[in-house]
Amino acid sequence: MKKLLLCTLICFASSVFAETKIMPPDMALGHWITTADMSKIIEQTLAKMPEDSRAMIRSMMEEKMKGSSTTEQCITEDTLNNFDQQIKETFSNDTDCEFNIIESSSKKFMSAIECPGSVIQIKMIVINDKRNETTVVNNVVGQDKTEITSVSEWQSSICPAGL
Repeated sequence: MKKLLLCTLICFASSVFAETKIMPPDMALGHWITTADMSKIIEQTLAKMPEDSRAMIRSMMEEKMKGSSTTEQCITEDTLNNFDQQIKETFSNDTDCEFNIIESSSKKFMSAIECPGSVIQIKMIVINDKRNETTVVNNVVGQDKTEITSVSEWQSSICPAGL
């Protein structure tokens, strides 16, 4: 009985401490466009400025962020087959930060990147195989939280040349 209990505890402990596998999201293959909403960051920045400067600064910020708010990518079988490796390489490069996976399934991905002085939380929900929504919250010690939301939508099964 003691051996069975010990084996059970060892198996349980090793499963708890085993590295979490990142599951690829349920996404259709092909051309995807992701649009990020930067409005919360703009509003937070403007709230700290004198009222008479807000209109001019708002216009400048919106113009500057316009081009960077949309990205395109081609999702292939290789993209999904190597999803675990790609995510870990993307978020684990900073040696001062610790990348923690909270939940990973084909429908939901949650993680936290803990760095000295800040924590970045990422949450992606797969609405269906042609749409997913992501929220990234950056909480820097001594500053306001910043939040960026984005929507990724499938465009077609054929990717544009060069993508």
